[in-house]
Amino acid sequence: MIKKYAIGLLAACAAVMSHADAMWGKVAAGDSLEAVKTAHPGGQEVPPDEKNVVARTGAMMLYQLQNVPIGAHKFTASFSFKEDSLAQVTLATKFKSNERTCTSEHRGLIDALTTKYGKPFSADPQSTMRRTVFQSGATTITAVGFDSPGGECWLNVFYTSELSDKAKNL
Repeated sequence: MIKKYAIGLLAACAAVMSHADAMWGKVAAGDSLEAVKTAHPGGQEVPPDEKNVVARTGAMMLYQLQNVPIGAHKFTASFSFKEDSLAQVTLATKFKSNERTCTSEHRGLIDALTTKYGKPFSADPQSTMRRTVFQSGATTITAVGFDSPGGECWLNVFYTSELSDKAKNL
């Protein structure tokens, strides 16, 4: 199951473009909502709402693509914008699971991301919220896995481009 999951995730990640600001699935940091919709037709625009603001980046989620198959799971891809420019892509899924299975699924996700992006920049796999961070050019990829008290496993992957304009010129 882990091998199947890893292969599926690698196939989905293979769509990432090769330039420095590539994020996920044929989109790049700074792309417009229209460019994202063209790259990922069949999604839904999300009306602007303060509850859809990503706390850490201040970007607002404006577009979602449901049922993105990655490994054995269906993820939701959410595209968040700041000042009309793509700032973050989030892949998220949750499923019924026990802690052992969730830990195993998270490990498969990290193995696939390590194959794609190389050794993690940082990792905390033993904490309650298992968090692993990768860097690819100007894009930071953060994978998080955790168990909820209700017996659900949450797997999230965040693609952000956080380099400042000054840092991009270095």
